[in-house]
Amino acid sequence: MPALAINGGDPLRDREFHRWPVGDPTDVEVVRETILSGKWFATTGPNVEEFEQAFAAHQGARHGIAVNGGTTALQVALRAAGIIPGDEVVIPSYTFVATALGVLNVGAVPVFCDVEVETFNMDVASAERAITEHTTAIMPVHWGGRAADMEGVLRLAENRGLKVVEDSCHGWGASWRGRGLGSIGFSGGFSFQASKNLTAGEGGFVTTSNDEAAEVARHMMWAGAGDREGKTSVLGSNYRMSQISAALLLNQLKRLDEQNRVRMSNSIYLSDALDEMDGFRSVPRHPDVTVDSVYQYVFRYKRDEFEGVPRETFVEAMNAEGIPLGMGYARPLQDYPLMADIPDSMPGGHPFASGCYKGSVEYSTIETPVTERLCKEESLTLPSNVFLGPRSDVDDVISAVDKVRSNVAELLEVAAV
Repeated sequence: MPALAINGGDPLRDREFHRWPVGDPTDVEVVRETILSGKWFATTGPNVEEFEQAFAAHQGARHGIAVNGGTTALQVALRAAGIIPGDEVVIPSYTFVATALGVLNVGAVPVFCDVEVETFNMDVASAERAITEHTTAIMPVHWGGRAADMEGVLRLAENRGLKVVEDSCHGWGASWRGRGLGSIGFSGGFSFQASKNLTAGEGGFVTTSNDEAAEVARHMMWAGAGDREGKTSVLGSNYRMSQISAALLLNQLKRLDEQNRVRMSNSIYLSDALDEMDGFRSVPRHPDVTVDSVYQYVFRYKRDEFEGVPRETFVEAMNAEGIPLGMGYARPLQDYPLMADIPDSMPGGHPFASGCYKGSVEYSTIETPVTERLCKEESLTLPSNVFLGPRSDVDDVISAVDKVRSNVAELLEVAAV
């Protein structure tokens, strides 16, 4: 009789992990109060301003601007940093498409660098090689909520005269050397989409400690402004957040630190267990990462230490045991159709064919071998809700790995079919 669920055996776990998003009666009440007040618009009630102040302070930034989405937040953060059409912005190749969209939507050009194999975050040496005379900014992504090498990023930016715009869309409450993500560079952007650790279903946030940048960001969010006390007008749009979303986020913020503590503790427990097993590599703990939000838990699969079982087969076996294991991104971002088809995928070819860009990029020739290896062979991911429950939930993950390992001969038969 087969032991593995993928072969018809009994699954190790037959119940869901911790529910996400988390809502309780207090969330219902704050939203109810806002709805009954009739003050739903951004300026008609107190919630948006209160949340802007609270979350900016939570991350250690002087200013916070609430917007309607994470991609919007990155776009506004770049504009606030002075990025204009034709500029180049260096971004990592292992990231979600929104990182590139933020750049493209301000008319700038994303230039891709590789990532560190151990952390999945920006490789500073690779980023430096990607810089040209047209580069004006570097955008590290704190992937999964774990801080990038900000010492290296800041040093590189200072040496080359670049702005640092942090993609902190996974970084609510996370910190580097005790400094909140999004407050370390010139500006930063956050997402509050439904899967995120701080959520209102949708929403975003811009952080900066620069007064002028905050003013630009606020005017962008408010459809632009023509009267700025003699300063240049700002072309903006409607990126506002509603009072209802802000009410929910204010309430959710009260739980964030404790939820991060639980996630981080459980993730360390899993890493310690994986490090005792052949076939896996956890992300090494680093003292500079003082808080990891664990939006995505990432680790690496070593097929040669797992009897040659393909990663895809291992993931299928874990899924069958009731563990929501994934493989992360399927390919480097520059290989996705949106990027591969540039300039044809962009309206009018902007910025590539509009004359504002004086450089030259050919995404098909960019080589990011570490990202390629992670995408094709090694990356494994677990969602944040796995780490929000009791320690026994993580024990189930460990037990499932052990069960699959103990029956690897059976799994090899599956792989051969």
